[in-house]
Amino acid sequence: MLRAVGGSFLATLIGWSVGAACWLVWAPIAFFYMGFVILPLWLLVLLPLYLFLPRESFLWQARFALPLGAAAGGLLVAALLAVTGAWKEVNLFFLLDALTGAITGGTACYAATKNVSRYR
Repeated sequence: MLRAVGGSFLATLIGWSVGAACWLVWAPIAFFYMGFVILPLWLLVLLPLYLFLPRESFLWQARFALPLGAAAGGLLVAALLAVTGAWKEVNLFFLLDALTGAITGGTACYAATKNVSRYR
């Protein structure tokens, strides 16, 4: 179980670093901002999948995990912006935020598919 937690956290850190790298182009506060996206993604998606989903499940295939992770990351960013009221209308920055969340979530889930056999 501890290996599964470590493996899911490793995938989370990989996704976080890619999301922060994307945001460093747009804003220097990226590393902390993406933490609000990747930590809920880890706690709500990756960790339960690592702990309860069998390795043989089709969800561990990259062709399913990557788009689902990207959707989860983009939706988490949109929800975060909607709840905090950080945006009043859809504009370029909202779309860039959602895209960065999707890149972060997709990368984290793709990394999870590549290391699930090692950490489970």
